Amino acid sequence: MSMPQSSGEQQLALPPAPQQGAPAPRRSPARLVAVVVGVVFGLLSASHRLPVVAGGGTFALFLVGFLLALGVGNALFAAVARPAGLAVVWAAFGGGRWAGSALVRGRLVSVRWLPLIPFVACLVIVDRPGLRRRLWCWTAVAVVGELAAGGVLAAVGSPPVAALGWGVVAMTALASFANPLTPGSRAWLLLRMPFRPEALTELVHEPALADVAAALSAGRVRAARAALDAAVRPDSPRHLWARAAVASAEGRHAEAADLAHTMYQESGLEQVRTVALSLYARALADGAAAGVWTREQILPGFTATLAGLRATRPAVVRYTDLGAIEAMLLRDDPVRAARLARFAAAMAPDALARAHALRTLAAALTWTGDSAPAGKALARATALSPR
Repeated sequence: MSMPQSSGEQQLALPPAPQQGAPAPRRSPARLVAVVVGVVFGLLSASHRLPVVAGGGTFALFLVGFLLALGVGNALFAAVARPAGLAVVWAAFGGGRWAGSALVRGRLVSVRWLPLIPFVACLVIVDRPGLRRRLWCWTAVAVVGELAAGGVLAAVGSPPVAALGWGVVAMTALASFANPLTPGSRAWLLLRMPFRPEALTELVHEPALADVAAALSAGRVRAARAALDAAVRPDSPRHLWARAAVASAEGRHAEAADLAHTMYQESGLEQVRTVALSLYARALADGAAAGVWTREQILPGFTATLAGLRATRPAVVRYTDLGAIEAMLLRDDPVRAARLARFAAAMAPDALARAHALRTLAAALTWTGDSAPAGKALARATALSPR
């Protein structure tokens, strides 16, 4: 399927539409999660320190330990990122809605309003000597360290302290052994990655591409372009992603759409195909807004792409401004679009995604005639990610 273009640009092939009524199978770790939770609570019961029995206050400490382990684990992996063959793209303190951000050593660090999760970091795999050994060993060290710390608290502490320790053990076990079929997850690194070296190919970034990802997340498009120009392996799968992402950020919509479609066709990993579909949908929408194509030209491809995202990763539509764009393009509902765009801007993981959502909000508000708020939203987007 192809789509005519205006302005003399070449025709673009569109990703194949997903089969209606037959969404892609989604792997669920529900059984493994149930087993881990059952084992943890069985041990708690045997030690007579079951938080539910011990009282509401102790159970609250169990939950605190559960969430604390998630934040500490994220911080630990971020701290050992370089020797482990990883790189930090962005980091955040807290969860929920955006409260502010700053650049720290070229990386975006944001602050969120909800302190339930103390620390979150986005990490990517970087090509380094002995990569598989680095990934496996440092992941194992981090997991064993977390489990040991939680186990000591659970074994020797008073009931409240023990509940805190059991929370750490439960969260570490769930984060480390659930979902082993997802490449890049802790469980995959521990249980599957040593036996499937070829699966790393699509996940590995050369160092310059890790800098591209960090620069884009911070809204530094020029820095991302400079890092991309410094890359030395243009034939790598991640280089294709970087070219598509930078082209989209620079406003070269036809090139971004073409590269994203190539990513979608060539990748065998669900998460890579999801990123490709997201880039493709944005390229179509931004291209229509810039006058590269008409709304009628992009609707078939945009609709098919969002259907593909909803079949595999519906959260991508729910928590980004793609849902707001859909409300404008398909439903002619700028009020709903403004509401969805505000939510997407508040929940955006990085500066570039927040800038995208604010630009979509500005477009929706302009449609409704709210020119002053639209201007403010656009100014905030430009400050976050100048082009």
